[in-house]
Amino acid sequence: MNKMKKGLLVGLTVFIIGAVMFTAGMSVLDWDFYKLDTVKYTERTFLASESGSETEITRAEISVSSFGLEIARGDEIKLDYYEASDSVVSVGVENGVFKLNERHKSGCFVYGMFKLGRLKYKYKLTLPDGVELSINSANGDLSLYGVNAANLKITSANCDLSLSDCGVGSLFVDATNADINVTNSACGRTEINSTNLDVFVKNSSFESFTVSGTNLDVEMYGATAADASFAATNADLRLENLKAERVNVDGTNLDAYILIDGAKSEYTVDAHGWGDLPANQSGTDAGKKITLRGTNIDADLRFTVS
Repeated sequence: MNKMKKGLLVGLTVFIIGAVMFTAGMSVLDWDFYKLDTVKYTERTFLASESGSETEITRAEISVSSFGLEIARGDEIKLDYYEASDSVVSVGVENGVFKLNERHKSGCFVYGMFKLGRLKYKYKLTLPDGVELSINSANGDLSLYGVNAANLKITSANCDLSLSDCGVGSLFVDATNADINVTNSACGRTEINSTNLDVFVKNSSFESFTVSGTNLDVEMYGATAADASFAATNADLRLENLKAERVNVDGTNLDAYILIDGAKSEYTVDAHGWGDLPANQSGTDAGKKITLRGTNIDADLRFTVS
């Protein structure tokens, strides 16, 4: 018992000393946590019109490993970015392709443990209409506003993507962990694949919409897609006022609320699995069909016109 009391006393003493040292240190820094970041950031600007290239830029290839990226519509390609003492950055135009590459150097003992500057020193890119866009990112914090891109392809380990007021010819996302937010946008063929996937869609349209993953959480409000497909081991879906010709849902464990913007009588319903399923029926329109497949299903299927 005495040894236990001594151990607790030593632990408490160490904790108090650590708290005092932390408080004293942060007081010296005026409680500005960004000052813990010892990396040096230098602001730079790149203008494609000043790059010396006379070839029209039709494609942008971007690879960022540690900085967040914001993209907005602009008359020309312009990049406001930061050179960091723990990164190597190259920017240029080659054969009609804008290329950005940022490679983060590892080593917390050399470059410090606190990289908080990345939270506020984001790259900002303006992009004219019609450019094909390819983004490769280790940890992608990506935001696109008012962008009209021919195609958008994103490959990322951890992807946090926001599209707002955008028009995209096609959208493809391949990630391990992904959080996708699409609002007031129009996309062509859309395919999103991720092991762990959260998707939020509001007032947006798609030529086709396909999402797949192991763990899938989807919320869609006022979306339009000729074909909408959802596949996962564990799927939690809330699809409100979905206007679609064909909807296909496949989940081992499926919890779904689906409100179709349309007449119930027009749709064929084909549901198979165990649990709470909607009744199967044959619709009056051969092109409209709802398919549900799963092992354990709790599905509430409704229509705006009964």
